[in-house]
Amino acid sequence: ADRYRVKHLEFKNTPTDLGISHYYWIRNEEDRKVATASIATPYGGTRLYSVMNRAGKNEGVFEVNLDLLFDRQRLNTSFYSRPGTVNLDIREHTDLFTRSFQQRTAEEMPATFLNLFDKLSG
Repeated sequence: ADRYRVKHLEFKNTPTDLGISHYYWIRNEEDRKVATASIATPYGGTRLYSVMNRAGKNEGVFEVNLDLLFDRQRLNTSFYSRPGTVNLDIREHTDLFTRSFQQRTAEEMPATFLNLFDKLSG
């Protein structure tokens, strides 16, 4: 089975003020799936979303505000989960966005978000 696929995901209840139903790049990681998409906002900005799913249940959502990130603002990412929302600087947790973007960066993204999900949820 392929570890990657693209699929349109529909989200009815979202923690963010933006609609995040979109086409996502989905990667299977052990017993979990990580769905990642870059979505333009109605205000001209860009967000990167990464949704963690285990056994058909969404457990957490990362929302990286790429405009804030590349403007070097500190609170550029929100992590939404059942316990609540955590705002953070994604650069303090990974160098994924501080080096030049390459194909391997995209390939590392799902595992990076899974590790950060485990860190923030545990």
